[in-house]
Amino acid sequence: MESLIRERFVPYKINGENNRIFIIENGEKHLLSSNEGVPGLDIVINGNNNSIAIEAPNSFTDTLINIKGDNCTFSCGSSDVRYQEAVFLLQNSNFVKIGRNVLCSPGFRLYAKEKQNSGITIGDDCFFAVNTLIRNGDGHTLLDQNTGEILNEPEEIVLGSHIWVTSNCTILKGSYIADNCVVAAGSLINKKFEEEGCLLAGTPAKIIRRGINWDRRCFQEYISERE
Repeated sequence: MESLIRERFVPYKINGENNRIFIIENGEKHLLSSNEGVPGLDIVINGNNNSIAIEAPNSFTDTLINIKGDNCTFSCGSSDVRYQEAVFLLQNSNFVKIGRNVLCSPGFRLYAKEKQNSGITIGDDCFFAVNTLIRNGDGHTLLDQNTGEILNEPEEIVLGSHIWVTSNCTILKGSYIADNCVVAAGSLINKKFEEEGCLLAGTPAKIIRRGINWDRRCFQEYISERE
């Protein structure tokens, strides 16, 4: 297996103390030095005690991990597909944990930043089509006019394994999607779907079909290999 680590002539923008970037190859952790990097991946850190761990093999194109603040953690498993033009933003001691063989298409945005010690978890074998937005908070605070009660407290997001999120979808705070589900194009996920093997569609989304599964191969490849 070819090493994921390359010499980097322009160091990553790392400001702060005790920030660490690890590459895991053949089960061993390698701490990146200032003149090492990962092709296609840009990293910006402004804060302290943050950690990034990336398992090889992996492939990145114009992808950014941006950490602002302290005590954030980002990890992603090995993959035989690609992170392409994806952006990950972490703040406020948040975490992002991504499984293996996850595809992120252009326009993928993930924001884990709204509440301390919160975060976003994505399982194995998940595919995200173009213009997916995932965020564990709304960016602003919604209040009850009379009492001042906060009405939109940020919440963790958990996505299971083997989930296909098609184009132009949004996944908001508190969402949960069980294994083997598909999210139809243009849908908004804003609650928990704990039943496996469902097609979710709409704004907000609801279950429109049960007992489904999906395959990463396109139609012609799938039927040709079944014959």
